[in-house]
Amino acid sequence: SSDFCEKQAEIWQGKSSKRRHLALVKSQQDANKKVLGAKSLFDYRNWQKANVAKNRYMSRITNQRDDYLHKVTNQLVREYDVIVIEDLKIKNMTKNHHLARSILRQSWGRFRDMLEYKCKKYGKILIKVNPAYTSRMCSKCGKDTGKKPLSV
Repeated sequence: SSDFCEKQAEIWQGKSSKRRHLALVKSQQDANKKVLGAKSLFDYRNWQKANVAKNRYMSRITNQRDDYLHKVTNQLVREYDVIVIEDLKIKNMTKNHHLARSILRQSWGRFRDMLEYKCKKYGKILIKVNPAYTSRMCSKCGKDTGKKPLSV
């Protein structure tokens, strides 16, 4: 269902963009011809309908993501007294244009914020670890095993 909504949101984004462009061109033509009662951009119903449809799908996607994040964070807070996460710099990670979209889709920042306030609310401990060298250190012995590729 989420994939369907994302696809529909993309489709309606394109339609909205095209209809906005056409409406702008038409309103500018009317203004140049000095047509009496020329329409503004917001008078074009096709563009408004496309925006409404796009926004409906976008809000549905947002609600689905928020619901999933609430369920996961609630489960974590209920099961564990101490939760340890990496304090990732999401803004820096999104500079990689190959991964930016998927990183932002996962809502890591929103996940961390939810986890923080739920831990505070239920008296649990949330520890944020500096991400430097965490993927290089062995989780059992603590030895630095060197740089690893993204596949590991």
